[in-house]
This record gives sequence, structure tokens and C-alpha cells, in this order.
Amino acid sequence: MKNALQQAAASTLAVIELLAMNQTDFLHLVRTSEIDAQEKPAAYRRTVAWFATLGYFYAVASVALGAALIFFAWLMFDRGRYVPTIGAGLGGAGLCWVALGALFTRITPPDGLELTRDQAPELFRALDRLRKRLDGPPIHRVVIHDEYNAYITQQPLLGLVGPVRNTLGVGLPLLLTIDKPRFLAVLAHEYAHLRGGDGRLATWLYRSRKAWSRLADQAFDRHPEQDDVYAWLTRGFVHWYAPRLAARSFALARQEEYTADRAAARLVGTDTQVHALLEIALRAPQMSQTWWHSYWAQATTHAEPELKPYAWLATRKLAPPTPDELERGLASICAELSHHADTHPTTRERVEALKAPLALPPMSRHHAGALLGENLPRVIRHFDQAWWVDHQVRWQAGHRRAQRDLARIAELKPRLVSLDAPSTQLLAQWVHRVHGEKQALPLFRLAVQRNPNMALARWRLALAGGRHNNPEALEHLQWLAQHCPHMGRAAAQEALALIDRLPFQPTTADDRRAWRAQLRQFETLEAAAEQAVSSEADLLEQVQLHDLSADECFDLGNSLSPLASVRRLWIMRRPCPVFAERRQYVVVVELRPGADILALSPDDIERQLQLPGPAWVVYATTLRSPEFKLRKFPLGEPLNLGGDVNRPPA
Repeated sequence: MKNALQQAAASTLAVIELLAMNQTDFLHLVRTSEIDAQEKPAAYRRTVAWFATLGYFYAVASVALGAALIFFAWLMFDRGRYVPTIGAGLGGAGLCWVALGALFTRITPPDGLELTRDQAPELFRALDRLRKRLDGPPIHRVVIHDEYNAYITQQPLLGLVGPVRNTLGVGLPLLLTIDKPRFLAVLAHEYAHLRGGDGRLATWLYRSRKAWSRLADQAFDRHPEQDDVYAWLTRGFVHWYAPRLAARSFALARQEEYTADRAAARLVGTDTQVHALLEIALRAPQMSQTWWHSYWAQATTHAEPELKPYAWLATRKLAPPTPDELERGLASICAELSHHADTHPTTRERVEALKAPLALPPMSRHHAGALLGENLPRVIRHFDQAWWVDHQVRWQAGHRRAQRDLARIAELKPRLVSLDAPSTQLLAQWVHRVHGEKQALPLFRLAVQRNPNMALARWRLALAGGRHNNPEALEHLQWLAQHCPHMGRAAAQEALALIDRLPFQPTTADDRRAWRAQLRQFETLEAAAEQAVSSEADLLEQVQLHDLSADECFDLGNSLSPLASVRRLWIMRRPCPVFAERRQYVVVVELRPGADILALSPDDIERQLQLPGPAWVVYATTLRSPEFKLRKFPLGEPLNLGGDVNRPPA
């Protein structure tokens, strides 16, 4: 009986999966919902509300059906019919279990350092004022986290149902970057999502979207063989329902962002709200790139930073964006297009909806840390200590490399006039790593002047020119595409991106067409190169002794020092049959005794490797397997990362 039910469930699931949405269907439904929201807003909101209720109805109906089966099993047992009793009883209990599991899926509460009212009275007083003016529910929990944003989450006590617990998440980088009025504007926008009246439907839908999205993720993470018949049906329903709920409610969710902006603007003023939106967007590239790049640059001269990153940020060590950076940022904001993957409108759309001009705002001169009062140093110290625990080994590895690079620079720079092109390019690489691009570019240009075949120097010059929209970068990219086919795909991609940013010229269309044709050719070659190493056996064919220099071996060992479980490794070069110039490697890794091989995947190690080309990681145990143990590999001498030396892997 169960097999028959499983076959029926599999057939049902197959039908449901045929109805699952592809991207085209999703976009079509999103667009339809946007049209309905504009033309028939009241009817659209009713339709979305009913569709959102369908998910709860499915769960409740499943529980009711399960209870009915259990009741039927009791009746059969009372009549002495034990076979139907067992089938109906197990089926009813399983159905109730799966349905209740879907209904009561717990949402993990946000992580962070929790604050109490006594620790940050000014922040909580501000929240009290917002609650009173917006007729919103209380904030039950406030946490500080390490991201450049702020949010409010709602967590029902029982998963999809039950009393809701509201949590405010405050990003410490955001708090330490913008001033108090603008930070309060951010909080007002977030709190406006919880407002009473017309905001309740949008809030409930937002919570439902998140919950069903999590259910969908869990459904796909679960292997079908682990499911019983009822779990199969539930998984199929979630597969069908979750993307449709997201698409149908998309327009309402986006409208809610505009409504929250208007509500916040009424509280803090339109100018403050607009300035907050623009400054956060303008500073975003700085916070994701410049902040950390500037901070990590200290590893060149300091074995341990004088100030940890959040204390460094709080003392305003990070220079504000330059006028050129702000102008480019504003141009990027003006050109940004909305995307169906995010219900948030673009910054440009949000500013225009507030009927405000898109102009550069004055940057904040002070940060909003005063909202935490005397507790701010404790909060900063907490996050700084956690950051140092996670990054101390990497910092010290960077310091060792920088000291080695500085020694090499001191050795070569006095002889710059007599250096050949390869040595000049090598000097430029070290200067680039230690002192940055600005000081390295003249050396890269000098290397190309001394020998036009310096591919790495041309690539660096092309990237730098591309970032500044310099059309001369196209000359370097064209040279790379013609003379270095192993760099051709990257060169074509960079060229197309640059052409799209440059002012239109009579030759623009022809240039774009030519580069696209080259990109297609290089992608075909790259596919062939990937096919050549499609299996572990292919990977270990025709390997050779590595060709790394002493400096490159130092960089490799230094890059793996944060991975404490790696004991030693062997490096072999793996020739590329498609691109003879490409340097690619097989790295044989031996872990320390007792290390958990499941906790450190080859992908984790590959992301850490610093090599002059692609690399694949193979564990030493693989070379001792029956398939490979009789083969002789050109392993050479091992690179020890500490600990005792064991026997070779083969």
C-alpha cells in the first residue's frame, strides 16, 4: 500500500514540478502583479491576501486530514481491523507531523550583541518616540551586528503562526559612518514597516514571504529518498507555492518600501530622509572595499594593528569619499536599474518617489555612536576582539609577506635603471602589493616600454585604465587577446564592460560586435580546457614537477598559514592542453593527525591558495588509494607548514 502511495505521490510531485516557475514565468507574474497594483490596487491587495492565506490553509487542511486518518484508525481498531488501523494511523500521524512541521518552522533569531534599555537609554527613547508616532508594536530585542545596514525582523513564536517578537538589528559600521539625524531616518524607515493600519497587511506578507522562502530552501536541501509519501507532497507544494507567493506579492512589497520612506520622511523631514538614502548608497563601495583595503594596508608595517577596525572607524581614520568618487557614485546611482531579485527599489527610484532632486548631499561630519552612550566603547571592543580572533593569523601572514616584499623592493629599486623588463615587472608587482596601484602603475608602464610582451603589466594597466574609463585600456586588452589566449576571455569581458561605460562613438557598435565574437571563441576554448580536467583521474594525468620560484613558494605557504589543520603539501604542474602558456597546478595536501577532513573541503583550500594560475587540491589520502598507489608522481620536496614530517603520500 505504501509503495502504491509513494508512486502516486511521485506522479503528483512530477506534475507539480512541471508547474514550477522558471525565470520567464516568474518575471511575467511579477509584471502582471505590478500592472494590477497600479490599475486595481484594492482588488490586487485582496488577491494577494487570499493567495497568502492558501499556504496556511494547506497546512491546516493537512493537519485536519491527518487527524481524520487517525480517527479512522481508531474506528478500525475498535472493530478489530488491524491492518487498516496501522496504515491509517501511521499515515495520519506522518501527515500531521509534516504539516505541523511546515506550520511551525522556526526562524532563527538574528545574531548579534544584545543591548538592553539600561545600556543604551538614548537609542531606546528614540525607538519609543517612533513607536508612538507610527502606532507600531514594541521592539522586544535590539542587537548590534557587523554589517553596513539596519533591519527589523519579526519572528512568530511558533514559526508561521503565534505572537510575534520584533528584533531591531543595528549595523555598527552604519552607526559609525552617518550622523545621528540620518541614522534615525534609517530607523524610522525600518519601524515604518511595523506601523499600524495599512501597514499590517504588508508586514504579514513580508513575514510570510520570508517563512515560505525558508521552507523552500529546506525542501530542496532534503534528499528525496529521505521523504515519506506525505513529505513528498509537502515538498512539491512548497516548490509550487513559494515562488508564486513571492511573484504575486512582489509589487505590494515594493510599494511598501515607498510607503515606509514617506512615513519616515514625515517624521524626520524629506531632506534628512533623502540625504540618508544617498549617503548610505554613496558610501557603500567605500565600506565594502576602501575601508578594508585601507585598514589592511597597515599590515605592511604593523605586526598587530594599533587600533582594531571598528575603533579605527570610530576615530574617523577612514577618509571620506573624494569629490571624484562621489560624482562617479552619483552617476552610478542615476544609472542603476531595479531588479526582480530584490523588492527594494533603487536609490534613484526612492529619491524620485519623495519628489526630491538627485544631488550630492553633504557627507556626515560626525557619527551616530552617541545613541549608545557610555556603552559605545564596550560594543566596539566586543566586535574588535571577535574580529582579531578570526583574522590574527591572516594579518600576521600579510605582515610577513609585506616585510619580504619590502626587502625585495629595497634590493631592486636602486638598480631600476639597469633592470630588464621581467625584473621591472616583478618590482612593480611587489610595489603594487605593498604600496598600492598608484605607485605601481609607472613601473608597469616602464616594464611594457622595455618589452611589449609583459602580459601581467599590460593586464594591470588595462584594469587601472578601465576603472577610470580610459579608452587606452582597450589597446592593452586587444594585445592580450591576440598574444595571450589563456587571458583572452577575461580580456574580452573587461573590454565589453569598458565599451558599455565609454561615450558612444561611430565605431562603438562594430567594436562591441567584434569583442563579442572574440568572447564566444574564448569561451569555447575555456570549455575545452575545463573538459580536460573533468575527473580526478584526468587531473592527475601528465603532471610534472612544479616551476614555482622561491618567492612563489613562500607566497603559497604563507597563504595557507591561516589553515591550522594543513600540515604540508606537494605541488605539481598540470600542463593545459588548450593553453600552453597557462600555469596551472595540482596541490597535494596532507592534514594534521586528527584533523576533520569533512570540516575543510578542497574548495576551502583552493580559495586560500596564492599561485600564479588555477589550482586543484587533492588530499594525500587520494594518492594512497588503490587507483593511484602504484603510480609514481613527480612530487618533489614537500612544503612543510609545521609539525613532524610523515612519509610521502605515494
